[in-house]
Amino acid sequence: MATAKQPFSPSISVVKEFISIKTPEYPSHMSQELQDLLSKLLEKDKKQRLGVNGNIREHPFFASINWENLEKKKVKTPFQPKCHSQVSLV
Repeated sequence: MATAKQPFSPSISVVKEFISIKTPEYPSHMSQELQDLLSKLLEKDKKQRLGVNGNIREHPFFASINWENLEKKKVKTPFQPKCHSQVSLV
């Protein structure tokens, strides 16, 4: 989601092998905070992953977020998509 590209090919067996031997590469335009967050979320050792080991909300990438206001829905969305027509979900 951060790069708008798929990180791996669609083959499940290839994905599993790729994940076990490769390290993700991040675009140079990506902020250091986001690169650090993603590397901690993608940690191979699940016991060392952010969220299991540490609080995701405390990561510097989220420093500007007021979690209390967000939970109370007092934060305005930074992006509001424009809908050109109504879509029926029936």
